[in-house]
Amino acid sequence: MIYVPLSIADQWRLDKIPQKSLDIVQMGRKNQILHEYALKYVSKNKHIEYIYSDYDERSKQLFYYSTIRGKINSPETRIEYMDFLRKAKVCLISSPGMDQSRPCADGIDYPTPRFYETAINYCSMIGRYDSNHDEFEMTGIPKVCCNIETFEEFQRKIDDILIYKKKIDKQAYDDFINNHLTSVWYQILLKEIKDRCKEITI
Repeated sequence: MIYVPLSIADQWRLDKIPQKSLDIVQMGRKNQILHEYALKYVSKNKHIEYIYSDYDERSKQLFYYSTIRGKINSPETRIEYMDFLRKAKVCLISSPGMDQSRPCADGIDYPTPRFYETAINYCSMIGRYDSNHDEFEMTGIPKVCCNIETFEEFQRKIDDILIYKKKIDKQAYDDFINNHLTSVWYQILLKEIKDRCKEITI
């Protein structure tokens, strides 16, 4: 058996940390606990913007809402989606098995593509995921994404980033990104296949 985790396409690799204009973003599937923490935080810090997805029952479509600007344009293409992440200072992120954010994943927890998409755009990552799940340790996610349990932890992390301007550990991010580029995993997989083919022929 060969373990091959998710990867991120090399085309999204950035040379430097981009300019950030959005405070807190939670893309796509919402984790309700992180969502409630963010709403509570911005209710006390009204100059901080929080952007999250919601569902319009009438149009049956997902849209994005800003706590400062109201309903905003949703990213419709892959390029627009990645540009959205590129502008985010903080990205709230969770695994699907946590807090029933994806009911069909109940009892099954794993890193999703958004962990890699968020990292490659150098967003500060605040998350909720199963730290006992081996795959998170194997991929090195805890080195770039803190795993919070309480609102107090959440508040301290956001304060550090948005109020006290704490910078991300770029070296840690670069190490994580370089380990998970598609080109890197392609070479690892290719070598594994070649080595196993040699064993069979011998």
